[in-house]
Amino acid sequence: MREPLGHFASPTAAIEVSTSLERASQVFLELETGWLPVVQDGILVGELTDQAILLALAAGTSPTSSIESLIGPMRSLVSSQPAAEALRSFESDPRPISVTDENGRLIGSLTPRSLLTESPEPARPSPVGGMATPVGVYLTSGAASGGTGGWYLMLTGAFIFSFFLIGTLVDVFTRPHLQSGFGTNALFAAIPPLLLVLGFRIFPIAGYHAAEHMVVHALERDEPLAIDAVRRMPRVHPRCGTNLAVGMTLFLTIEQTPWVADAEVRLLVAVFATMLFWKPIGSFVQYWITTKKPTDEQINSAISSAKELLKNAATAPDSRPNPLKRLVRSGLFHVMAGSLLAYGLACLIGLPFGFNLWEH
Repeated sequence: MREPLGHFASPTAAIEVSTSLERASQVFLELETGWLPVVQDGILVGELTDQAILLALAAGTSPTSSIESLIGPMRSLVSSQPAAEALRSFESDPRPISVTDENGRLIGSLTPRSLLTESPEPARPSPVGGMATPVGVYLTSGAASGGTGGWYLMLTGAFIFSFFLIGTLVDVFTRPHLQSGFGTNALFAAIPPLLLVLGFRIFPIAGYHAAEHMVVHALERDEPLAIDAVRRMPRVHPRCGTNLAVGMTLFLTIEQTPWVADAEVRLLVAVFATMLFWKPIGSFVQYWITTKKPTDEQINSAISSAKELLKNAATAPDSRPNPLKRLVRSGLFHVMAGSLLAYGLACLIGLPFGFNLWEH
């Protein structure tokens, strides 16, 4: 009974304040229920019963009228409150209770039967994103997160930067012995991304990356979070950041490489080529470079992260955070911080960075 209510709440349908009596009647028939929570922009404002609709129609109310005047008060509890609060409420009234976040946004509902089960799987948030780290999987819904976050995400940033550091060292120690020119500069510019590709194939991060995609697919498809089910999921995901990186690389390569003298032509070709090919190429890069077949241990790590995310999301104070909070929880700033720390350390020990591809 000390468990948060959010762990027991079940997803529930709701209708908007502006819904007409006719549409509300159809919803009640489709769902075969006697009551529904009423929301306004996601915020719980009360409940509507089928009896209230029948009485309104019997009194001659137009079927096209709004249900607003029929809304009654509905009991609600905050998802972070202990289950004992719901038990006390059910002792006096066995009707369902709505569960909201701390801002009044509807999360789900509770019935007396809900408390008889042993912490069922909470409602699955959407959308879910994540990142792979060298030691595990980080997942987030924007409102909550689970898995290997914090320092491990910073480690990911340092891991990625390390390959550009190695490329710089190769540049520093070998360039003075080679003739400068476009070909030489292009070769050295290609070394860091090639090393990054090699690193993804050698180290476990590509397996964790695949496991992250697979468990996100399982969450989105309402598949069970079991290793056999997750193993069947695809390891390429359309929202992967790899697609964005490929799109940016494709655009900049076409637009900045002087394959024709006219800059406007290069810009036009870059825009159309990026629009047409960034996703197909991104999917190819995901499958063959940034992911690889995960081990059972890596899949289990992703499943554990997903279960932790669901548990935390069920009691998140704000189920729909603003874009800034979502960005902070995305892990992007942690990865950038890890890269900057690694860069700062490299600068402190006197390593030079950067070269101009077009110098000759």
